[in-house]
Amino acid sequence: MIFSSYDNNLSPIDLEAEWQQQRSFLFGDGHFTTAKVEQGKVVWLPEHINRLKFANEKLKFAPINWNALFDVVESKARGIVDGIIKVQISRGKSVRGYQISEEMRPSVFIFELTQKMPAVRDLKQPIELQLLATQLGLNPQLAGIKHCNRLEQAMIACELKERKLNDGLVTNINSHVIESSKANVFWHDGTHWNTPSLSHSGIDGVGKSVIEKSLPMLKVSDTDYETIAEKAKSMFLCNSITGIIPVAKLNGKSLDIAYVKELHLKVFNE
Repeated sequence: MIFSSYDNNLSPIDLEAEWQQQRSFLFGDGHFTTAKVEQGKVVWLPEHINRLKFANEKLKFAPINWNALFDVVESKARGIVDGIIKVQISRGKSVRGYQISEEMRPSVFIFELTQKMPAVRDLKQPIELQLLATQLGLNPQLAGIKHCNRLEQAMIACELKERKLNDGLVTNINSHVIESSKANVFWHDGTHWNTPSLSHSGIDGVGKSVIEKSLPMLKVSDTDYETIAEKAKSMFLCNSITGIIPVAKLNGKSLDIAYVKELHLKVFNE
């Protein structure tokens, strides 16, 4: 893995002497996005930059030169045949505890990883999902943002390890289905595609935002697991690394992947 760091204008900086003062390291006071690189190009790069912009404004970070960040990421991708680029933004260097100063400026960290993976546009092999016991909390102020405090996902990963599962369906403390352990979720009820409301919990993924453009009649709602288990005819997961993953079984109930195949063709114009 290659690691590089920049100031908010995307000028290279050396943080070796002050890494321990970065707020993303100390408090999780940062946000990030992880993008797939294919044949030297970042898949959905504008959407990744828009995600970072939104989080930056919502978290009240000082401005970043977004055009320069776009150019730097695009340039780094040219040296990667297949892999991942992760961009993490820290609010900056801590001064005293949680206190924020007027002079504080964000730091930008970019991670490059070369790794052979299936293309995002490829329809993945269907999987089986089970409901997980670990639940997400409610936080409307931070919902949707991929911030650096990911303790809930770490606890979900612990449950997956204990149960020897690769993924699982996750609810919040109101028992509303939100996402899987690493992807957004959509289900078809025989009439419409549906996806969970992320107004109180969860991550609003880049892959999700792209797919939603192909679903003008999409229903967004707070729905409990029992209702989905009863009404779902088809289901898939998605994120910006894997693309679309059909769900063949939900807690043992067989699902029809025909709806997913049809949508896949629509999203990727195949």
